[in-house]
Amino acid sequence: MITQLCEKLGVEVAPHEAYAKGGKGTIELAEKTIKLVEANKNPQKKFMYELDMSVEEKIRALSSNIYGAKDVYFEKRAKAKIEKFVQSGFGNLPICIAKTQMSLSDNPKVIGVPDEWVLTVTDVNLSAGAGFLVVVCGDMMLMPGLPKIPAAAKMDVTEEGEIIGLF
Repeated sequence: MITQLCEKLGVEVAPHEAYAKGGKGTIELAEKTIKLVEANKNPQKKFMYELDMSVEEKIRALSSNIYGAKDVYFEKRAKAKIEKFVQSGFGNLPICIAKTQMSLSDNPKVIGVPDEWVLTVTDVNLSAGAGFLVVVCGDMMLMPGLPKIPAAAKMDVTEEGEIIGLF
């Protein structure tokens, strides 16, 4: 049905079957993606909001236009951190929303497209080097657990600039 709809709309489409077929299940998708990227050498950024909007307005724009939320609730901690980041000159950064992938809402138990729901912003983190604010929604763990000895502990850079210990 998705393929038929995309073809009717004139939109490129390819199956993603990596779960069932591994890398072979994504070859057609990768080839079409490369073709589209090569055809658009100078893409222009297009945001769903203006960068000079307030942080809260940007979050509201994303939550309503992407996830269908009717409103946004900001917990006290998130409000305080937004205020601190704005005062420190980071209020015009783009927004990245971190929420469960299990639902359009911030609740992983809510299935499908919820009606009349409110996105809860629990925290906000600054990624100054990357150039955006990470808005944490719901009960969300941002970093998966690491092993007792992370892979980074085995990595190094030689005097010649070669990275060793990657595998």
